[in-house]
Amino acid sequence: MPRFGDNDEQTLFEFQAVRMRSYMQKRVIEDNLAPKYYTGDRKITAGHVARYYGACMAEMIMGN
Repeated sequence: MPRFGDNDEQTLFEFQAVRMRSYMQKRVIEDNLAPKYYTGDRKITAGHVARYYGACMAEMIMGN
């Protein structure tokens, strides 16, 4: 799996989690988005990203 950061310490999912949180904060603040399940007080983690990709893959396998 690709690694990022100064010493290649950050995994791909950790890298994407930081970007997802930044994007969600931008949308909430600048675009007045009101997501149903994301309130901004919880941190998006690498585990959340992995679970999201797993759900997307499961839907693709099922033909959705």
